[in-house]
Amino acid sequence: MFSSLRVRLLVTYLLIIGVVLCVVGSGLILFILQNPAVDRQTYARIEQTLDVLIERGTPIQESQINWQEILTRVDHQQDLRLVVLSEAGKVIFDTRQPDSPAVTPRVRPEAQLNRGLVRDKNNQTWLFAWRPLENKSHLIGMAPRTGRVTLLFSDRIQNIFRDDLLPPLLQAGCVALILALILAIWMTRWISAPLQKMATATRGLLAEKSERVPVEGPAEVKMLARAFNEMSAKVIASQQSQRDFVANVSHELKTPLTSIQGFSQAILDGTADTPEALEQAGKVILTEAERMHRLVLDLLDLARLDAGTLSIKRDPIDMESVLREVIQKMTPLANQAQVELLFSAEDAPVLIGDADRLAQVFINLIDNGIKHSPQKRQVSVHLSQFAALAVVSIQDNGPGIPSDDVPRIFERFYQVDKSRRRRSGYGSGLGLAIVKEIIQAHDGTITVQSSQGQGSVFVVKIPLARPDDTTLAAKISQDIRARKRQ
Repeated sequence: MFSSLRVRLLVTYLLIIGVVLCVVGSGLILFILQNPAVDRQTYARIEQTLDVLIERGTPIQESQINWQEILTRVDHQQDLRLVVLSEAGKVIFDTRQPDSPAVTPRVRPEAQLNRGLVRDKNNQTWLFAWRPLENKSHLIGMAPRTGRVTLLFSDRIQNIFRDDLLPPLLQAGCVALILALILAIWMTRWISAPLQKMATATRGLLAEKSERVPVEGPAEVKMLARAFNEMSAKVIASQQSQRDFVANVSHELKTPLTSIQGFSQAILDGTADTPEALEQAGKVILTEAERMHRLVLDLLDLARLDAGTLSIKRDPIDMESVLREVIQKMTPLANQAQVELLFSAEDAPVLIGDADRLAQVFINLIDNGIKHSPQKRQVSVHLSQFAALAVVSIQDNGPGIPSDDVPRIFERFYQVDKSRRRRSGYGSGLGLAIVKEIIQAHDGTITVQSSQGQGSVFVVKIPLARPDDTTLAAKISQDIRARKRQ
């Protein structure tokens, strides 16, 4: 019953309304109990009685005796305790004596209001007011102050609640209930509609159907929608990558396996019966087996990089020396392709990393540059240092990469030229994926800038050192520079 968001919001609004009405009602009760209007009414009743007695000229004199009977009768009729104080402040007469505890109000003629409070020996609070008499004595009227608890359960308060407070509270509650229903319906639609769309999109995502969720609703729901769209895009890309991975692995393995199977069958059938044919068959089998071996090694490297189990050394590296060794290894290949290989270095940064893995990165990038550069053109390798980064750029003069393909060139098995995998001399499409993983394992980045017909530039940026080995890198760098000066 309470699993629905709409029902929960409605119940929440109803509870809030109930709590607010209870708080308002309690506040009204406290206001009434603390309101001095009740005391003012009592003072007014006392003063009105005293004024009537004074206006009638009640003979309150020591020589007369009937005034005591008059005051006693008024006490019984009005339920007011009447006291006469002498000029010296002594009690001359008290209508409640000797049955009630004695009380002596303090009269202050200089006060602006002829009223006050007094407590008797039983700690009973009395409200009193006074009027002066002709013989400089004072006539005082007194009434007990009603206690707050007693007042709460009195008929007067109950009548006020029944006649004055309860009807408007009930009316306000009904209006609030209707408004809460309207607000709950609107609010739940505002909040739940984007969530329902996300649920629908999620089911579509499970069915491999991409659907963007509109960014609407409260700020938190908008944030969730943006995160969902980003996740959806990554999931779709991952699903496509997995499909491409399976298809590409199958294709890359199918071709060499077909060649190996065919030439093996030729040897077994006796079709290759001459030494030259047997030698040719053996070479093809060996070449295709080596190709499969490289593919398996690349896949193992990617798997280890993904799992974080591939060991990355943290040794001091002189980047200039590493790049010169790579250039020396790649020069024969460049000469064979009639491509000029150039190297320049503005600085000799020293970083902490794995020299073998970084050499693998630059061999792969330079090899791609040589393969894609026309004859009589150049592939340039430039080394520099920017802030705490070693920056290596590899620029070729090849046909460039289409803008639609640039974001995907680091995906596994992705190849810009879909037909080149059928030609010799090209890899399986895992090289750039491994390059990116190795660079990221060194906390670095790799980017590419390319325009069709103008070649490509790959830029690798690697931090010189992590916070825990900065001191070591700086010391090694100083030592290397000192040796070069010598």
